[in-house]
Order: sequence, then C-alpha cells, then structure tokens
Amino acid sequence: MRKRVVVTGLGPISCSGIGKEAFWDSLIHGRSGITEITRFDASKFPSRIAGEVKGFKPEEFMTHATATSAARFAQLAVAAARCAFDDAGITLNGSDPYRIGVCMGSSSLGIGDIGEKYIPLFFQKGLRTIHPLTCVEYTTHMATAYVPIELHIKGPNTTISSGCSTAIDGINWAWDQINKGSADLIIVGASDAPIFPFTFGTFCAVRTLSKRNDDPPKASRPYDAKRDGMVLSEAGAAIVLEELNHALERGARIYGEILGFASVSEAAQTVAVEMSGTSISKAIELALNAANLNPADIDYINAHGNSMVDYDISETNGFKKALGSHAYMIPISSLKSMMGQSLAPASGLQIISSCLSLSNSVIPPTINYEFPDPQCDLDYVPNRARYNRITTALINSHSVGGTHSVIILGRYTTPNSEG
Repeated sequence: MRKRVVVTGLGPISCSGIGKEAFWDSLIHGRSGITEITRFDASKFPSRIAGEVKGFKPEEFMTHATATSAARFAQLAVAAARCAFDDAGITLNGSDPYRIGVCMGSSSLGIGDIGEKYIPLFFQKGLRTIHPLTCVEYTTHMATAYVPIELHIKGPNTTISSGCSTAIDGINWAWDQINKGSADLIIVGASDAPIFPFTFGTFCAVRTLSKRNDDPPKASRPYDAKRDGMVLSEAGAAIVLEELNHALERGARIYGEILGFASVSEAAQTVAVEMSGTSISKAIELALNAANLNPADIDYINAHGNSMVDYDISETNGFKKALGSHAYMIPISSLKSMMGQSLAPASGLQIISSCLSLSNSVIPPTINYEFPDPQCDLDYVPNRARYNRITTALINSHSVGGTHSVIILGRYTTPNSEG
C-alpha cells in the first residue's frame, strides 16, 4: 500500500506578500503586486514592469554569512523554506535530521546578480576580478545546498529544474522518497530572481512581456481579450510534505493531501504552445487516473494562466478536452493575474494557494478580467474571491519546452470522516 503524504507547512515569498498571512490576504482581496521596476533603470526596455519582492530582508531568515554571499534566488529559497519549516511547527529536538530532506529548484539561478556582476568584469580585467566562490554561488543547486545548512537538516536532497513545473515535479520526487521510506518529511520548493537587466532583457527579446507600462497592476490579465503578454516576477515557494502518520503523531496541522500527479511533454517546440490543448488534456487525464478520480470530482482548478494569448487558449482547450462538460462548472483562477510569472516557483505558489483554499473554502480571483476572450469561455472567477467549499483542487503548470505537469490535492479526511 502506498503511504499517504500530506502538506503541513507553507512558505510563500512573493510580490504579493512575504509569509503565508500576507500572501493569502493579498490573494483573496485581489491585490496586484506588479509595479514599475525599481531594481535597475528599465527606461530603455520595451517592458518596464515586474513583480518585485518589496521589503525582503535576507537577514531575517538566514545567517549573516548566507545573506551576504548567496545569490538572490538562493536567498529567496532559504526564506521560503524557513517560513514553511516554521509554519509546520518542526523542531529538531528529538527528530532525526537524516529523515528530513530537501528538494529545491530554479530556472534563472544566479545568472542575474552573480553572473551579471562578474562576467563583464572578467572580459574587462581578466581572471583576477572573479570572486573565488562564483563557480559555486550561481549554480542551480545552491538553493538546495543552503536550505539544509540553514535549517540543520541532513536527509536526501536534490535539485530539479523544469521551468514553471519545477515545484510540482519536486513534489513528485518528494512523494517517491517518502513512499520508499527514505524520509519522513521533505521541504519542496523553488525560487527565481530574474529581475536583473540581462535576464529581464532576454524575455523582452523573445517578446513575451506585457508593454502596459502606464498601468502595471492591470498588465497581467489572463484569459482577457486585451491581454498583451505576461509580467515577469521573482519569488520563492516552499511546501513541507510529510508522511501522514508522522504528521499525526506530532500533532501537525494538515492543509491537504497529495492525491495524484502526472507530467507529459508536447515534444513540439521550445517556445510555441500546442493550441489544441491535447497534451495538457493528457496530463490531466493521467493525474485523475493516478488519484482514482473522475472529472466531476474536481472542485477547483488553480491554472497556469500566464496572460499570453496562445497559452491561455491552449490551457482552456486542454481543460475542455480532459473534463468535458464539467469544465464549464469548475471555478478556475490564475494567481499570475496578481503576481505575474515567477518561473520555477510559480507552481509552488499555486500549490500553497490551493492548500489555503482547501483550508479556508475561498477561491482567489483572476483579476483584470474585463473583456472576455470568446476562445476562453470558462469560469475564471473574475475579479472577486469566491466562497466555495473545496474537497479537491487541480493545479496545472506549463513549462517552456512543452512540459505539462499536473497535481491534484485533496482536503484531508480520516478513514471515518464524511469529508
């Protein structure tokens, strides 16, 4: 028999708020975290807006040494992991640190603050300008490396980098580790910090970013007929996964249970998306099968919804193919309408939000939904949060390169509970 794996800790660090309470308050009140870029002078860029994490002080979450040496993406990861660790009420007194694992991930890693600082210096002045630890600090695995150092945990650890699906794919790895008995508890998440000139410029070059510079909070508008692209943001997200009996024995709060997972690839193009939604549909069908559920069992979809014309249509078509007529009855919302596209941690923030929806029976809205796109004709919970009891939530994520990952969460129930 497979073990039951539950979520017991949540750690969001985003432009919509630092920590669970601030994050959730922003979501349910439909507040956008998108502003003009302050990190650098973006006046010559076609897009000059982003989701920056304001008021973030690394020293509040980690040692001074880590706060001063780690790349920003690693700092965001450590902060998110710290929040999730504390939210889960974990103490190492009496716990075996070798039974607590970590899986973090990133897409843009340290190419921003670390790479953009030292690469020009190297070409101008040579090898002597490179800090000795540069080869370590910009690598993807440093987020995973710093979390155990800061939290003093020594269990299995790995790094996953699969674009926007990173956090969902990390959940699947962690689920496997717990099921085969390698760990009792694993911190899973992702982080990205792409708000630096070159990194941001690459997204401008591919022409995926919104140019609604005169009204930043209105720029990200998934499924809206007047959307003109996504808004880039930075974030960290961490989730504590735990074997059910271990969680019950220590009296942990349970936000939800992992019911099913699936991932497929379009195997088509690196940037363009399959408009029919066939691959998204297949991922959803496989996740439903893994969870032993039917389309009618899904109460809510936390969608990828990145505000790009083709992606939103593709996702909508995928929902219709997989869920049939029931797709029109399921409330769907996109967090990216409020916090933009944060890349690797995006699906982690979706999972955190869905856990809070399961716990609080509230669905965050898709804000800026003013002019319905006739090709996106489902219930996107427009502009205002909705009170709705939820027992199962489906989270969908699409990554550049054609990866579609889907995870299904359920409200935790005991064997004798009526749910």
